[in-house]
Amino acid sequence: MRRSRQMMAAFDCEGVAVKLRWELLILALVLCAPSAFGQCCGSIEGRVSNGNGHAVANATVTVSGNKCLGPNQQTMRSRDDGGYGAQMGFGSVCDFDVQAAGFKPVHLVNVDFRRDPFKHLDFTLEQVGPANTISTTINPGLVRDSGSLVASAALANWEYGGLVQGGVGLEERTNFSFILVGGHLGRVLTPEVGTGILKGDFEYSVEVFPFWQSYTPKFQRITCTAPGVGCSAPYTVGGTYTGVSVTPIQMRWNFTHGKKIMPWMQAAGGVLWTNHKYPAVGDLNPADPTQTGPNADTSVWNFTPQGGIGAHYFVRAKRSVDASVNAVHISSASLGDKNPGVNVSLQMSVGYTWWK
Repeated sequence: MRRSRQMMAAFDCEGVAVKLRWELLILALVLCAPSAFGQCCGSIEGRVSNGNGHAVANATVTVSGNKCLGPNQQTMRSRDDGGYGAQMGFGSVCDFDVQAAGFKPVHLVNVDFRRDPFKHLDFTLEQVGPANTISTTINPGLVRDSGSLVASAALANWEYGGLVQGGVGLEERTNFSFILVGGHLGRVLTPEVGTGILKGDFEYSVEVFPFWQSYTPKFQRITCTAPGVGCSAPYTVGGTYTGVSVTPIQMRWNFTHGKKIMPWMQAAGGVLWTNHKYPAVGDLNPADPTQTGPNADTSVWNFTPQGGIGAHYFVRAKRSVDASVNAVHISSASLGDKNPGVNVSLQMSVGYTWWK
C-alpha cells in the first residue's frame, strides 16, 4: 500500500513519562529530547468505487482546509483496486475533493480527525448522467485487509519502545555473557515498496542501553614497567563489566505483507563505553611484555557493528510485542594497545513498541 508521509509525529513528553514510568529515566529522555518532531499523526484510507461497487482507478483525492494540519493541500490517486491512503494530522479538520474522468466530483467538508484520528473513508462516485446521487461512507477503524494490524503500523511515521537484551559470546568467548536494558526510537522513511512477501518499508532508528553488563572470567595478572623490571604484585582482572551502549546507526527493512506479524532485518553500528578496559588481558609472566608490559592494555571504548533479524507481533493497533536475534561484534579498532575484542556474540532481545 502506498502512503504519503507528509506529517511528522510529536511526542507529548509528559504523556510519554506516564506511559513509561516503569522504564528507565534515560529512555524517557531519549523519547522526549527531539522537540522538533512535529505534530502527532492519524491516518486516512479507503476506496473509491462506482455505483455498482467496481473500483475507480486513478481518481484524485485532494485533502485541504484551513484547520487541516500539514500542507495546505495534498493529492493522492486511487490504485487499480480503488484504494488510497495517507497520513493526517492528529487534531485535523479537513475537506476532501474526489474527482475521476466520467464521474461527478464529490466535495466533503469538515471531516474531523480530532477524536477519531484513524478513519476509513469510502467514496461512491456517480457516473455523469441525469441522476445526481453521490454518497460517502465513513467507517471507524483503520484497515487495509480485514483483521490487519500491520496496516496501522505501516502508515505510522514513528515507533518507540523498551527492550531487554541478553546473550553469550561465541568462538573463543563462550565463557562471556551479556545483559542489556534500554530503549529504541525509529523513524520510517519510505512508503511501502514492492509486492508479495518482500513488500515493506525502510526505517532508520537508534537504540540506547544505559544498562550494559558483561560477565567474564576472572584471572590474575601483573604489570611491569619493562620486561621483568618493576613488576606489580598480582591483581585480579576480568569479572563483571558495566557500561553504556549507544547504537546511533540502525538501518531496518520492515516486511509489511502480514496481518499481525511484521518481520524485519537490519544492520547497525554503535559504540560502547565500559567502566574498565574491556576485555581483560594479561598473565603472570614478567618476561612476556605483550601481556604484562606497559603496552599490554585494551580500551574502555569499543565499537559494536552488528546485524540481525526480528519481528513485531501486534497485540492491537499500533502496539506490538517484539523479539529479535542479533550477531554483535565488539572491537576497540585498536584504540587500546591490544584489541582482542569479542569477535562475535549472539544476543536476543524482547520488547514492547508503540507506533505513532
